[in-house]
Amino acid sequence: MQKVKHIIFLILVTYGCSTSRKSITANIDLGSPSSISENEIVKRNITNNDFSIQKAEVKVNAEETRTDLVASIKYQKEGKYLISIRSKSGIEVVRIFLTNDTILANDRIHKKIYCGSAAYMEDKYGISFRSLPLIFGDFIDVDGAGKEIIDCKEGKGVFLNNMGEKALTMTIDCREGKVIGSGINSENGDSRLEIKYKNFHKYENMIYPAVINIIETKTGSYIRIEIKKIVFNTVEKLIFIPGSNYESIMLK
Repeated sequence: MQKVKHIIFLILVTYGCSTSRKSITANIDLGSPSSISENEIVKRNITNNDFSIQKAEVKVNAEETRTDLVASIKYQKEGKYLISIRSKSGIEVVRIFLTNDTILANDRIHKKIYCGSAAYMEDKYGISFRSLPLIFGDFIDVDGAGKEIIDCKEGKGVFLNNMGEKALTMTIDCREGKVIGSGINSENGDSRLEIKYKNFHKYENMIYPAVINIIETKTGSYIRIEIKKIVFNTVEKLIFIPGSNYESIMLK
């Protein structure tokens, strides 16, 4: 179980992107939009809104570990996450609170609380807090300008974000203006994290994937997340309550 929690925590906080050079694949097809702008895609990001994933079923397959879990995620659009991961029997295993400058994690099983900052993530892993919306199929506009134009072929466009020896790839459905797949290469190029999105649902002007598959190509480890219930714009103030008499461990 400790290994599983570690994998989930890393998936949530250790894959990201920073400001870098960009390139865009280009082709035109008469049967689909010829292009789409970053700004059009960003407008469809579900992280523009508060939301609450009240139930998500999580399947973890890592080396010889296979585990079924249940997660709930509350998000506020200013960039705050409160994540609860439970066993299938309903026992909370870990609760994580994330903001752009704070990491707090209650390890319920071992009575420990982990504390750190966004600087820890960048110093330790060379990644950015801003990349977390990738988990939900959102587009990452790294420089915030939203002006790049992505050309489309047969309804799809591919956006590349070079980060030194790393590379982020996002495949776009140009008709819907949504990311339908993303990938992150490791620094040494020997592994790749792939995120595939399926079963898209529409709520008013928002589209989200109900099934998210996260695959680490080197080991074959994967996490499958199936969103069972999500509601928008109903999230109350997020409060993280540290466990009583927990051992405090600084992430540094």
